Amino acid sequence: MSTVGFGDFFPSSTIGRLIGLVDSFMGVFLISMLVVTITNVLMLSNYEHNAYLIIEKLHLEKSYLEAAQNLLAKYVRLVKLYKKEELKKNNADISKLKLKKYEYLYNYYVFQKVSTEIQSTFPPYSVYDAINENLNSLEGEFQEMDQRQDQLGE
Repeated sequence: MSTVGFGDFFPSSTIGRLIGLVDSFMGVFLISMLVVTITNVLMLSNYEHNAYLIIEKLHLEKSYLEAAQNLLAKYVRLVKLYKKEELKKNNADISKLKLKKYEYLYNYYVFQKVSTEIQSTFPPYSVYDAINENLNSLEGEFQEMDQRQDQLGE
């Protein structure tokens, strides 16, 4: 018991007040012991924490590689479509180009999100840095294709 109620019933004798005081302190003590016990049961040991970090790292690496694969696949499809539409020039299907461009941009956003999550959780890795640099260079080529799309649309 950690409270004495609404005040409608209260001890009036000195012994009753003393028992109420001790009872209140015992209630607070028992509740705090319960909280500490539950916290200790739910807290991970160092080994469990390290295992959790390894599993999280593997999951993030898998997500990162999947995002990179999707991004590169969309980029290759976009490049093929640009080349195909440039050959047609007269009958260029701009809506198809825009759709592929937005698919690429969405996958780029997903990749960047996973990349920043990895970098904020773990120290940078050289493999990931290399992939990031390559994809950033592809972004320059993507801007060139965007300019070509504008020229096709005119």
